[in-house]
Amino acid sequence: MAVQSLVKALRLPCLVMLASAFTAKPTPTAQTCRFVPPLFVGTSLGRASTSTGHTEYDTTGTLPSHATFPTTMVPLSRPPLLLLKSSSPLISKDGCDLLSRYFEQRTTNEQESQKAEMLLQEVHSVINTVTNCPHHQGEMTKPRYVKYIPKLVDKGLFLDALLPDGLHVDTNNGKLFRHITAILYLTTNKDGFIDDYRSDGNLTLVAGRVYTLWKNIGIQHTKGDVALDGPELEKASLGIFYRENKQYIHDISDQFLYNNHQYKGLRVMPEEGHLIYFHNVGGDGMADPTSFHGGEEIAVLSSEHDFDLATVGHKSILVFFKEIPVEKITGVGSFASEVQKARSWTKSTYY
Repeated sequence: MAVQSLVKALRLPCLVMLASAFTAKPTPTAQTCRFVPPLFVGTSLGRASTSTGHTEYDTTGTLPSHATFPTTMVPLSRPPLLLLKSSSPLISKDGCDLLSRYFEQRTTNEQESQKAEMLLQEVHSVINTVTNCPHHQGEMTKPRYVKYIPKLVDKGLFLDALLPDGLHVDTNNGKLFRHITAILYLTTNKDGFIDDYRSDGNLTLVAGRVYTLWKNIGIQHTKGDVALDGPELEKASLGIFYRENKQYIHDISDQFLYNNHQYKGLRVMPEEGHLIYFHNVGGDGMADPTSFHGGEEIAVLSSEHDFDLATVGHKSILVFFKEIPVEKITGVGSFASEVQKARSWTKSTYY
């Protein structure tokens, strides 16, 4: 099908992060990263230090077949941003569908609900292990389920629809001890037109000079700052989208006047069953501005108002948080110290 005036449908949603010009470095690839030996994990999760200082796991026993440990977590960024993705899916398509039904309260019987809860426990175990952050009392046990429904978007409103809330500034959602965010993708989505589409969230990295100001005046998303730096940081994210999709968007390319914006970053596309995690707090105990992020909508750009959105599909994710145990916060600087330990472990293990 030839592309005419406005291509029939552009479907988005991915996870994007942007790094400031003075801290960004080229994003490493799977070929250039140095990884730890494969993680062999059993039910005991007994840990042993190797001669290289990396962590391996006791292989006695086996986990239930529903959730599996990835061989490793693959770095998608360079420090200061610590963003990683599992080398393989944790759960199958059937497992993703089961969890979606569970959180949408569409499970057919008690047995199916129990199966979903067991699978969720297994996913928690994987996250606890690959982040080296065991679960503790007081930590959130049930993740947030987020479902993105496709929306038909008019040409002139495309940019606002793509990032409706802008970038998320309050990276630990007001919970003082949160330091890691993990996302499990339950769908696979793609960018593009016609039958090729993707979806899922934008993690956007930015300069930190405005964070304190935003915090003091209660701004949690860059859309709440229309006069200062909020729009500039959103442009960095939108510039990433433009560079990856410019061959499709000739008719709206004039809206992307900042595609060579000073801020650089990356997008993470959702893959069913895969896990990503990132540290949203820096070694100083303060929010890491390179982890400011926002979610792309599934925006369907169509010249036909009767376009069937059911053909596009949806995007579903589960969001988990890891927290520093309260009992480890013993005084000024103790939180930062614990955060730095966690960051150091991630860097020494996977980078």
